[in-house]
Amino acid sequence: MNESWNDTKAVTAEDIFTLDALLWHYIPPILIPIGLTENSLALFVLSRRRFVRLPSRATLISIAIVDSVVLVLGLIRFWLNVTFNVYLPSLSEMCCKTLSATVIILSHLSSFLVALLSVERFFAVFMPQRQFKPPIDMMGIPVLGVLCAGTFFIYFHYTVLIDVPNASDHQHQKVCTNMDDTTAFWLDILDSLMLSVIPFIIILLCNGYIIWRMKRNSRRLGNFARGSPSPETKFQLTQTIEGASLPTNTCTNVKRISVEFGQADQCRHQSIITFGTKQKPKKKEHPISSTRRTRITNTLLWVTFTFLVCTLPFAIINLLRTADSERRSIAWNTSWLVSYVLVYTNNCLNFPIYIISNPLFRSEVKDLLCRLKHVLCSRR
Repeated sequence: MNESWNDTKAVTAEDIFTLDALLWHYIPPILIPIGLTENSLALFVLSRRRFVRLPSRATLISIAIVDSVVLVLGLIRFWLNVTFNVYLPSLSEMCCKTLSATVIILSHLSSFLVALLSVERFFAVFMPQRQFKPPIDMMGIPVLGVLCAGTFFIYFHYTVLIDVPNASDHQHQKVCTNMDDTTAFWLDILDSLMLSVIPFIIILLCNGYIIWRMKRNSRRLGNFARGSPSPETKFQLTQTIEGASLPTNTCTNVKRISVEFGQADQCRHQSIITFGTKQKPKKKEHPISSTRRTRITNTLLWVTFTFLVCTLPFAIINLLRTADSERRSIAWNTSWLVSYVLVYTNNCLNFPIYIISNPLFRSEVKDLLCRLKHVLCSRR
């Protein structure tokens, strides 16, 4: 996400192309309003009472806020440059350092917040009975904030405003870049790692385990519902019927599966194998622990996979382009530019994913639209 080049002594026309591309005249006016509207709706929906106990709610709120800031600060500088010949980072050394470092770090923070979603879901699936206090997202957000704040000062220190030799126009007599070739190289590596590579590894590992666990438990619950439990469960049920008592772990195992993914609210076979023994009905779980947990898990899986699709191309192209200074041609810079726009597009996609994958979000948005329609009709 950094407009830096390996050879700061010779900023070429191909490099300037990434700043002056006509694409920046059209993309910001489209993505900024869409992104701000969608992220504002996400904040409104997540603030409703029915979403107070939603898993990862704090992380989703943080993502909506950070994505909005990234869209505005990141895209507005290119749009002003192409439309009004005003390149904000070149106004002063402080503007260069502060604006560039802020956009980069907030982009990194957005990526790590998406990875935090996968981490939170991983622990919810791996240890479904464990209640973390404070919750994982409330612990993770401050840690990520401190990490990104430390990285901010690295970019702030090594980002400088340099003169462009033989500049043909006044707006690019100065360019915001890095101190030297070595610094530019390592900061580009750090940028790619924090923006996509590290979150990619975290998401891949966590989501891989979650999907495997969901499939495994779906099969086990399917077998149990069809009356064909596994050999171990058959043995336990046989021992139960012969001894006219229920082993303490039989229902617990079934309950454990249902708690993880909301496939069942209770052990349905308990009344059969207890031979009519009256038992105190167990206290029902909060609704968030049943079907809603499965839905939010699916939603967060879609969010994280969409993030990978949108950010991984930029990381790969940026690393390849950084590794060889000869890859600063128009073709390579065009690929970099398209992948860069894709990164910003990802900041606008979370709320549509919520709507498509989760009925709770859909119903809340429908209620909001109905209320707005009622208000508008009443004013006529």
